[in-house]
Amino acid sequence: MKSTDTSAGAPEQSAGQAAAQTATPSLSYQIEAIAAFLKDAGEGVKASKNDRVALARLDPDADELTTAQIAALTNAAQRAKLDTIHWSVDRWRRWAFIAYGIALAGHDRGAESGGIGANFGRQLATAGVSEARVTRLLDARGTVFFQLLRRVLRLLASKSVKPNWVQLARLVLNEGARDDKGRRIAEKTRLDIAHAFFSAMPGESRDD
Repeated sequence: MKSTDTSAGAPEQSAGQAAAQTATPSLSYQIEAIAAFLKDAGEGVKASKNDRVALARLDPDADELTTAQIAALTNAAQRAKLDTIHWSVDRWRRWAFIAYGIALAGHDRGAESGGIGANFGRQLATAGVSEARVTRLLDARGTVFFQLLRRVLRLLASKSVKPNWVQLARLVLNEGARDDKGRRIAEKTRLDIAHAFFSAMPGESRDD
């Protein structure tokens, strides 16, 4: 803890420096860190292969996480500098879904252009996901949304198309939010995904 007694020889910090040290890492940093953790775990480097196995086998629909899954998610969260101490059960489940999704389908932010990475909507189009399926996904709410998203992730994995989890996590973390800010983030993310998908579709949908 920083001493408040400047006569003790401790260097003073500006307000900006103090804020920088305590600032919460960006969602982009957190997702990239979890993706790197899972890559390392898959190779058994700086992380246990058991952690990747536990997260890849995670059942998002299960009522409870196993001890191995909690341990793996905790290790991933520590790498991403996530503050798990204050997480609710719902928060644990949402981040568990994100870690599971990255383990299942990978993560590809894409080449950045003006700070904007690859759009999940364009990635859905690239994978040949049908308009009907995308419409059902984006119109769904609550438990149904997560069930449909899990199926879409499996489809993307089968087509070797990695989703942009920096964008997708915004929707996963804010779906069903009770506060206005969370609802706005979820709705804006849905609009961005839908716009990118329909803009990228060349013609009739391809899968059903």
